[in-house]
Amino acid sequence: LGWLLSHLSSLESLRVNVTMLESVSLDRNVTLRSLRTTQFERLRDLQVVDVPDLYGYLRLARTPERLVIKNAQSLRGFALEQPWPADAVMTGLRDLEWFSAGGPDLHDPVVDELLQCPTLERVTLAYTSVSLEKLTEFGSMEGLISLVLPGSAVDDQVTAHWRALKRLQEINLSDSFVSEGTFQWFTTIDSLRRLSLNRTTLNDRAAAILADLTQVAELEIADVKMDPRWLIALLKQHSLERLDVSGWTLDEPLIAALAKCESLESLRVARCQVTGEALQRIANTNSELQIELGENEEQLPEEVIAALGSRLETPQQRRRLIDVIATEENFFELAGRVDPAPAVGPPDRSPRRIWAFHESRPGQIDAERFRQTP
Repeated sequence: LGWLLSHLSSLESLRVNVTMLESVSLDRNVTLRSLRTTQFERLRDLQVVDVPDLYGYLRLARTPERLVIKNAQSLRGFALEQPWPADAVMTGLRDLEWFSAGGPDLHDPVVDELLQCPTLERVTLAYTSVSLEKLTEFGSMEGLISLVLPGSAVDDQVTAHWRALKRLQEINLSDSFVSEGTFQWFTTIDSLRRLSLNRTTLNDRAAAILADLTQVAELEIADVKMDPRWLIALLKQHSLERLDVSGWTLDEPLIAALAKCESLESLRVARCQVTGEALQRIANTNSELQIELGENEEQLPEEVIAALGSRLETPQQRRRLIDVIATEENFFELAGRVDPAPAVGPPDRSPRRIWAFHESRPGQIDAERFRQTP
């Protein structure tokens, strides 16, 4: 890449496959105004310094040994799929639209930079060391549509500062301490489509509000401690399309509710206490439902697996929703398929709209990877 830039000194726009590159340095001597790349798979050294007019997105698959980004005001997106390096430098941002990173070495100064970006729409900070006080400041960013903060120990006192965030389509507060105050806030966000609350403990006052969240199409509540009757109440609303209840005990009332939920298209039941007969009954009742077994697949008889057949969804199929965003062009093409919300009446809940929402999440990373399991 360095050779190319040095020999084409007047180059202003470049689209390049950077999969194999290990070192990239862009500075004030670069004439580029637009850089479009694939994901960096092997990058060890990234330096982007004093290029305020360079438009582009950066996606890194691994933690680089050196990460320096300074005075890159026109950078539109940044995603790192492995832990943030302790000595990383990131300053002088302005036009970021999405940012995704995680790990215990990501601290408040990174958020200070993000807060200087008025166009920021999507933020993922997974299992970081950002303070609760700093997280409250996201309440001033009214343009946010995705707020993914698993492992941040967020509680109702923090979310009380976020009441002005009315455009959110996705919220992830897994491994948090939210309660009824936060759930009341959820009910006011008409645009909310995806909600992740894995490994939280919900009292009855909070869980009872769950049935009111009929705008939510995707719900992740793996290993959540709550009375299942409140989930059953939500299933009876026929609004959920994707549900993760990994780690739950699926008793008879819940199995019946899952089977009868006509809107449900995808169900994840990893580590669940459930029989093969119950899964077959759910699948037979809902002919469109795809089921992901996770670790359960090894525990079920082969005849049950065979009977479910094509109804089983694999992790690889779910991951394609992450991998489909490879380029800037893909995002705009796919995002254009999302129908605008109607001016009046309930939001459009057709599969086409929800699927397009899945595919149009630029900068998405697997936040669960950053979780430190005991």
